[in-house]
Amino acid sequence: MRTFDHARAVFARICRHFTLEQRYKGTSLPTALEERTDLDPAFIRAIVRGGLNGMPRARKTELSDDELAAIGAYLNRPRR
Repeated sequence: MRTFDHARAVFARICRHFTLEQRYKGTSLPTALEERTDLDPAFIRAIVRGGLNGMPRARKTELSDDELAAIGAYLNRPRR
């Protein structure tokens, strides 16, 4: 099982350009993925593997299933 530190490092390496401190226009949802609480691992996997809008899909050769699972776990960690 991967550690929290590993998951955070994978997230930082792969998703660092999605961590802007902004809000979606006209909503209260943060664009910083780390602040989101509504992203489940299945949704994250579908978006990462299929792409969405301007975000290209990530192939398994670019991001392994293990790394993708770590990102999903990191974004779904318990928050205080």
